[in-house]
Amino acid sequence: MVERGSSPTFLAQECRTGAQQYGLRASSKSGGIYLTDRNYCQALALGVTAASGNPFQLANVQQKNKDLTFSTTASYPPNAPTVAPGVVIDLANCAVSCIIVYDDAGTRAASLHNVQLSSRQSLMTLFQVKGIPDCRWAPALCAGLPLDVRDRVVLDANGVFVPLSDSRLGTLAANQLFLNVTPLLPLEITGLFDASGAPPNGLPRMLISPQYRGQEKQGFTFETLVGITEPGVTFKEVFNFEFDVLKLAGAHLACGDDYSESRKPNRAWDVTTTVSEKFINAGGPGLVQDTTNPNRYVDTMLNTGCYNPTQGAGTRWSLYSYNLEIAPNGEGVFGKLLSSLYDDLEEARAQLACKAVDKAMPGSAPPMRSSTCLTLASQWSVGRTLLNQCLASAQAPKAATFVADCQAFRDQLAAYQVTVNPEVRLGPDAANRIGEIKARVLTLIHTYQDRFLPSVPTNGFQN
Repeated sequence: MVERGSSPTFLAQECRTGAQQYGLRASSKSGGIYLTDRNYCQALALGVTAASGNPFQLANVQQKNKDLTFSTTASYPPNAPTVAPGVVIDLANCAVSCIIVYDDAGTRAASLHNVQLSSRQSLMTLFQVKGIPDCRWAPALCAGLPLDVRDRVVLDANGVFVPLSDSRLGTLAANQLFLNVTPLLPLEITGLFDASGAPPNGLPRMLISPQYRGQEKQGFTFETLVGITEPGVTFKEVFNFEFDVLKLAGAHLACGDDYSESRKPNRAWDVTTTVSEKFINAGGPGLVQDTTNPNRYVDTMLNTGCYNPTQGAGTRWSLYSYNLEIAPNGEGVFGKLLSSLYDDLEEARAQLACKAVDKAMPGSAPPMRSSTCLTLASQWSVGRTLLNQCLASAQAPKAATFVADCQAFRDQLAAYQVTVNPEVRLGPDAANRIGEIKARVLTLIHTYQDRFLPSVPTNGFQN
């Protein structure tokens, strides 16, 4: 028998009155018992004590000398237990607005808005993971990782693992490397999957792109919210989120809107990206259409506003990193980012939204209609030419046609948005690819207007 307050981590205190509510669940993976005590705001992880061997004598479970019993805080009494420490979120409650993370004072730290589902299933288990080291920029932080882990966390542009002893790490060349975050996740998450490394039962390599890194002011570490949805959960359209990075991480960069000449380019910007453990994505090493390529689970930037709380546009739930920053890459770093995001938009359209690749039956129609696909392909191609001209005009010496050249690209991006916004799915869209294309355009507009344009020096970029 386990009594309230028996955990060495905290003293349980009554947090609500009314009828006492408990939840109970057993894990077939660990053999453990998970008990939620709603009136005392705690979730207990219990197991058989080794000393007694008595299946009816349970004690708090520890892993790596850390007690897994935890408090959910007085502001968030638990509804039900999960198979590992986490919070159950019913996404059906987020159709208008819902809080998914509270801070210690019981106020909003992260919220979702306008979530639309095309499935009856709606539950998600949410984890917050802190202190993830960016081994590309601070390899010393990862030196203590197990030997079987530390040489499979960094990949080069060809998708080849880079040992932590490689001289390219910790230098500006690190902005050419990907970070495999999967081996850096805690057992509470990885234990929910098998060791195959292949979805849906295993965790693939989940990659953070070279242009993003853990914030330097945080010692090159970052944090994530990991949302594991129950089987069958399917999103549609675009939802919005707000992450109060200051509350979540204890420090933030906010918007970095001081663009005096001496501060250009001002990279102070809380970047949020997402990478899925289920669905492939554009922008990784190798070709996304190559079914033998293991490096197709790569992140996408989601920012649509940069003041705190950070605003963004999402299309599905998985791993959300909320306190990254843009890696250094010369004066024209935001122009290079804009160009990369624009190329990823086309790859996502051509290879993912206009083809049946996500759990589709043979012969299934792709998510997007062929007529829309053809129009968007043509509009993107014109936009690519205009963006190239805009970026060329921004180089030193800055061209007199800079404003007109860049406005032409912005007008073309608006035309692209007009084409895609009314689109509804044609075939199965398990990964919400149509919503993804719409969200990518929103991020491009924000990057162009709020980061790229203000970053251009009076005399143009030198590099």
